[in-house]
Amino acid sequence: MSQAKSGHEQELQQFARQVAKYLNRSIANADFAHIVLIAAPRFLGCLRIELSDAARRALVLEESKNLTDLDDDAIKKYFE
Repeated sequence: MSQAKSGHEQELQQFARQVAKYLNRSIANADFAHIVLIAAPRFLGCLRIELSDAARRALVLEESKNLTDLDDDAIKKYFE
């Protein structure tokens, strides 16, 4: 028997579905050609499951990293 999901887990999965829907649609519409994903490990896992085959093929980089605790300057520095 599966365990009941917490409210936080349900919200995480719902948000991953929303982001994936946007990415899937954008790739299908050729709004962009490549995807780079940097997300916290748990969210990245949920997001991967929801991506279409076309979106997965467009994925050129993925990094399991939580940047949410960083301020703007630290995030900019991370990408330099």
